[in-house]
Amino acid sequence: MTERIGFVGLGNMGQPMALNLLKADYDLIVYDLDEWRITPLAALGASQAFRLRDVGEPGGTVVTMVPTDASLLDVALGGGGLLEKLCPGGIHLSLSTVSPEVSAQLAALYTERGGTFLAGTVLGHPDVAAQAALSIYLSGPAAAKERVLPLLQVLGRRVYDLGEDAASANVLKLGATFLILAALVAMGEAAALVEGHGVDRQLFLHSMAESPLFGGAVYPGLPAYDIIDNIVPYIGGEEEKMEGETRKLLGHWEERRGFIDAPVAVSARCTRVPTREGHLECASVELARDVDPGAVVAAWESYQGEPQRLNLPSAPPSPLRYCFELDRPQPVWDHDAGGGMTVTLGRLRPCSILGYKFVLLGHNTIRGAAGGSILNAELCVSKGYV
Repeated sequence: MTERIGFVGLGNMGQPMALNLLKADYDLIVYDLDEWRITPLAALGASQAFRLRDVGEPGGTVVTMVPTDASLLDVALGGGGLLEKLCPGGIHLSLSTVSPEVSAQLAALYTERGGTFLAGTVLGHPDVAAQAALSIYLSGPAAAKERVLPLLQVLGRRVYDLGEDAASANVLKLGATFLILAALVAMGEAAALVEGHGVDRQLFLHSMAESPLFGGAVYPGLPAYDIIDNIVPYIGGEEEKMEGETRKLLGHWEERRGFIDAPVAVSARCTRVPTREGHLECASVELARDVDPGAVVAAWESYQGEPQRLNLPSAPPSPLRYCFELDRPQPVWDHDAGGGMTVTLGRLRPCSILGYKFVLLGHNTIRGAAGGSILNAELCVSKGYV
């Protein structure tokens, strides 16, 4: 390939995509805030950009795969950003999951400067990205789409043209996400149905995961024989998601910029284990000041969130509870606390590196899926959003 392609964002999705472009003999220059993500690509021939401003050039093409509205806006509009470097004549191809409003805003700004912004949202997890089997939804001006089509055909199995409105690809991704969440809620309801008639819910869910129903790219399931009497030290996309979503939850919202992540460092390690229900986490935290452990427990147990203050139907009276037993929480004993909506904490003790370490347990299919979705809907209704 004669044209050098820039690639920004080498996380769990971006890295396998960039790797596939290298395998197809594309000349890549890559950039990521975490330099260690660049190393495996540089070893295979990619050029490393040490600054964002070095990725693009007027008339060039840069692909971005970044996690949030704010990060995409910063990459495009910040100092030395892509809008400044690519225009006139260049193409910014965003493969990120961002709001339609951000895509529309960037499309207008690029047009004003003589460049082009394309939205190309993707469906598929990191393993699917590695297999170049993604479904890609592309929207924006026709000439620019024709120019990037060969590149996208390297990354995905199918590329769907959604017209010239850049926001269309993001709207479609919202619709697809809605379907996935609705499927999770439906799975919870179906499991409750069969369990109510004496069928083991875990057998039902395992059989569904192994059936052709969930054999697609978005949710392939995990064969039961791969996890029984076993531990798998990898869950595709989970570690990056936990790190990114934690910063988002601790951050704030700005009207013109979207979600602004909290300026905290989060390092996650995720392992798949053979438990039926419940996600158990071991956490270490550094606090801003010294706090007595009794005060930490008291803060947990007295915590009341907005759902409790509004007395929403699905909200547990206590969203957090602390177990003083040395060997708790345990999934088999504690995952149903508060009807599956209460998070259980335990084993608070000093950490030799950070301030404190502790264990927490939440119900992954109730608090983390169907129940959490219902509680969010109740909150939206109570606030008058819907």
